[in-house]
Amino acid sequence: DPRGVAVDEEGVIYVASAGSQTIQRYTAEGEVLTPIGAPGGRAAVGAWDGRGFWHLRGVAVDRRGNVWACEEDFTKRLSRWNRDGQLLGEFFG
Repeated sequence: DPRGVAVDEEGVIYVASAGSQTIQRYTAEGEVLTPIGAPGGRAAVGAWDGRGFWHLRGVAVDRRGNVWACEEDFTKRLSRWNRDGQLLGEFFG
């Protein structure tokens, strides 16, 4: 269930997947890379885990290689990740 697609300067393809609640990553040749985010997303209740997404709706990559993800519903989060899937920051609104 893709919700957005972005490509970085190295040709890596990022797909925001609402089904798995992760950002799927692929090489330009179609090889599957490690996804960004916790598989299955984030629980609606319980301890906060910034690695999970909740209602993932889009993805973008900036010129510095930062991967940006947006979520809707009650979190309304915009998060910034590096290419390796490390959470660098998040904004809520």
